[in-house]
Amino acid sequence: MKRALKAPRALTPALFSALLLLGCVCAPGRVDCDDQCVDVETNPLHCGGCGVRCLSGEVCYQAQCRSGLPVGAPCIDEDGCDDGQFCNGRETCVEGACRQGQSVDCSDPFECTVEICDESIKACLSVPDHQRCVRGQCREFEPGNATGCD
Repeated sequence: MKRALKAPRALTPALFSALLLLGCVCAPGRVDCDDQCVDVETNPLHCGGCGVRCLSGEVCYQAQCRSGLPVGAPCIDEDGCDDGQFCNGRETCVEGACRQGQSVDCSDPFECTVEICDESIKACLSVPDHQRCVRGQCREFEPGNATGCD
C-alpha cells in the first residue's frame, strides 16, 4: 500500500524522488486509493476521500461534489462550469476560469403581467397582475393588446 508522505528531513529529496518513481509513495497532495494515487480534491470517483463518488453530472471541486464549478474556478470546458440551473443562465469557461451566466430575460411586451422564471419547469411564466387590470382590461391598455388580464 502506498502512503502519502512529505519528504522528512531524514529522507533526502533524491531518495523521495526514487520512491515516487518506484510507486512506493504518493506525491504530496495525493492519496492512495486501492493502490492508485489520486487527487481527492478533484477526482469525482474519490471526492474528499477514497470511494466517495459524485453523482452523474457533478464535478469534484475542493473535495466536494457540486453540480457545477463556482464562478472563478479553473476550468477546461463549458460542461464543468454549468450549475444546471436554468434561471441564472449557462455558466461558461473563459480563458480557463468559470464565468457567471447571464440570467434568463423573462420580460414580455404586456404591461399587465408579471414575468417570473420558474426553475422547476425551466421556463419563463407570465402571470396576470390583477392590480393593473380593470374589468378585464389593462390600465395601460394599448388597442388590440389587452393580454394579461383575465
